[in-house]
Amino acid sequence: MVGLFLHVKGYFASKRGGRRTSETGELVFEEARIPLGNLLGEENRGFYQIMDGFQTEGLVMAKVLACEMAVQVADICSQIHGGYGYMMEYEVQRIRRDLRIMPISGGTSEIQKEIIANLLGL
Repeated sequence: MVGLFLHVKGYFASKRGGRRTSETGELVFEEARIPLGNLLGEENRGFYQIMDGFQTEGLVMAKVLACEMAVQVADICSQIHGGYGYMMEYEVQRIRRDLRIMPISGGTSEIQKEIIANLLGL
């Protein structure tokens, strides 16, 4: 069976070198019997469940990056325009004002970063 399951005490997990912040390792299951109650999700769908998690994580990270970058660019554009960058008659102030809400809508960047941290198990 290939699937996600809750940790089963007593099985061997060897550590790998590399990123110390990532709890990766090789799990060895020889003739292991895992209770069906420890299965997370559907049997034989573990790989797909992991891939769904990676996709969600990627989308959240992309949203945070895109929103924060757009706000930074809009701020720079406003500064380039000087005082005109803050006057209602000029489009640059509207663009900056409209972009400023992006990191807040759908959850602030801080909340989005918390979601990413939780998805990464940090």
